[in-house]
Amino acid sequence: MSASTDNHLISALTYPREEIERHLVSYSVRRMPLTSPEWQSLASREAKIRKIRLRYWYNQAFHWGISRQTHKRTVEETYDNIWAGMDFANFTDPNKQLMFHEWGPEGLIMNSSATHRLHQALMIKALRILRPATVLEVGSGNGINLVVMASQCPGIRFEGIELTKNGVEISKALVAGHKLPQSLLSFMAEPPLKPDGFRDVTVNQGSAERLPYADCSFDLVMTRLALEQMESIRDQALAEISRVARSYVLMVESFSEMNDQGLRKQYAVGNRYFRGAIADLPRYGLEPVFTFSAWPHKITMWPIFVLAKKSQATSKI
Repeated sequence: MSASTDNHLISALTYPREEIERHLVSYSVRRMPLTSPEWQSLASREAKIRKIRLRYWYNQAFHWGISRQTHKRTVEETYDNIWAGMDFANFTDPNKQLMFHEWGPEGLIMNSSATHRLHQALMIKALRILRPATVLEVGSGNGINLVVMASQCPGIRFEGIELTKNGVEISKALVAGHKLPQSLLSFMAEPPLKPDGFRDVTVNQGSAERLPYADCSFDLVMTRLALEQMESIRDQALAEISRVARSYVLMVESFSEMNDQGLRKQYAVGNRYFRGAIADLPRYGLEPVFTFSAWPHKITMWPIFVLAKKSQATSKI
């Protein structure tokens, strides 16, 4: 990618505050200053309910006793149960599943799908600029990213790989449907450009530890809050993601640059979540060209948007 293309990306991928505000409009959001006694009380109580500090110290003491395979099985079982109980209506209902978020000097109480929507909007913007022919999502979960992006980005072939059986089954059910659920249509930041584009999505079951694809199989590989569950295989997963990418890797993940202090660090360590750094990506043949983090985030984790190009790419988009 040339320097002029780099500059174009940086210019086009800006995410002004007013645009973020527009994406939050349809969500019932309660807002207050982070310095207010009410917010500090609510945030402190949330940390106690989640036992964040207790889990941090427990994991510090007993981390050595948990094998990689045990952790992998736990993740698979946990998310199989999550996807089995998934209700798309509750997922996007602004009055349900409320969580504590921060944005600059403000505290926000809202359904966390609001931030999912923000992440998707910037990811879609990047895809429209890069115009890859093929995209793989690693850790595609229940398929929401894939079906939304396929509806918003005509001309791109989307594929997903997901560890859990239930995640794959739910994704395939969405793809096989006559149309997407109304809750997902309202979840989109803008109307779909190709309403039936989701039907072309492919999803397979597999692990990021060993991706079943040849080198440079996809123009772009993406992840969103999937690496958080891959700390025990971080090196293998990032190496595999880089291997199967032809030109770019796009990640929205809680890199340590914004999650290495206070409650966020305690939450990550206590849950054995992703602890990788953006600064480490060149070790995997990935050169970051654009990052963004100035959006609302949960008090427990601060995802960063990272677009990286593959070093010495074999071809360009």
